[in-house]
Amino acid sequence: MIKEALMRIVKYWFDYTDTLSVMHIGGGMLYEAIEKAYPNAQIIFTDDIYHLATQKTMNTLLGMNVLKFAKFKNNERDCDDYSFGIMGIMRWIVPGFAFGIVHVDSVNGRHALNFFLDEEKRLYYFEPQTNTIKLMKMGRKYKPYLFII
Repeated sequence: MIKEALMRIVKYWFDYTDTLSVMHIGGGMLYEAIEKAYPNAQIIFTDDIYHLATQKTMNTLLGMNVLKFAKFKNNERDCDDYSFGIMGIMRWIVPGFAFGIVHVDSVNGRHALNFFLDEEKRLYYFEPQTNTIKLMKMGRKYKPYLFII
């Protein structure tokens, strides 16, 4: 299974022809979209322009998450390692992708996972350990305090 996922990454990368939506967002607008939803969170961004994903693109990219096969090990291969790793993979496969890391407080303590913006400028959580996507909503399980993209 890992070999197949790696082969999909290589093929996608070499065949890359901007499969993301034609919609882009400036860094300032990305900042404003996050700040509007989570005004108390710190937001760090570095690029001037980001590509927004369609659900079809995200489903394709989910198949390339080789980290879902890694074994969890507390403090060595845990949530922050998964989220930094998958951000690197996603941004390498699709340069300029509006995909980053979000640190959150939860009832179980602090947690790190990923987020992305879709073509409608909606924020989604991506949990790299379980390969699942959920729409970000206030009052849910997580309270974001830091976004890095």
